[in-house]
Amino acid sequence: MNEDGHSLSDKVEDIYSTCPSERRRCVYCHTDLDSTNVHIKCAECTDVYLCVDCFSVGVEIDGHASSHDYFVEDASCIPVFRKEWSAASELHLLDALEIVGWGNWVDIEEY
Repeated sequence: MNEDGHSLSDKVEDIYSTCPSERRRCVYCHTDLDSTNVHIKCAECTDVYLCVDCFSVGVEIDGHASSHDYFVEDASCIPVFRKEWSAASELHLLDALEIVGWGNWVDIEEY
């Protein structure tokens, strides 16, 4: 456990629980958004996701307007090696290994 009372496994679960359960695609060009680092989610439309290219040219489709508020999302929750571990959790583990040292699993869990 670290100072906030959460273990590494708690943090991994928190990160993974925010990941989409289905693959996301740009509503306009159908690019696979899970394979990109950054994509746009409309804050006003339901399930409207755009790739950066479509967003940058102001795509409007099915009631979505380019003037809508939006969120910038990244794909750090996408699994790299195993579905239980997101890219963000893999990076957190690597940070912990670098800070506390290889094999120091008690401190790594508390990181």
